[in-house]
Amino acid sequence: MREYEAMVILKPELQGDVLKVSFNEILDIIKKYRCDIENVNEWGRRPLAYNIAKNIEGTYFLVKFKGEPESISEINRGFSLNENILRAMVTVQHKEKVT
Repeated sequence: MREYEAMVILKPELQGDVLKVSFNEILDIIKKYRCDIENVNEWGRRPLAYNIAKNIEGTYFLVKFKGEPESISEINRGFSLNENILRAMVTVQHKEKVT
């Protein structure tokens, strides 16, 4: 299993219970493909570097997880089908070698 990091930006108008449900959907997508979630950080609402679908802000979440490389394309597909996600990106976490 490799270590991955998913940065997900949700629509800024989502608040309260709707935001929690949308975030749980993100975790469910990751868990669906037998990935182990290690850490979740909510960064909150932040301005976007550029407008995305006429939005100037988004609610940021960072999810660190372990999974098989084959599952990443399916996770990305699941993210793209969720209408509450403005942007999502999954990256591999490389361990730094200490010399």
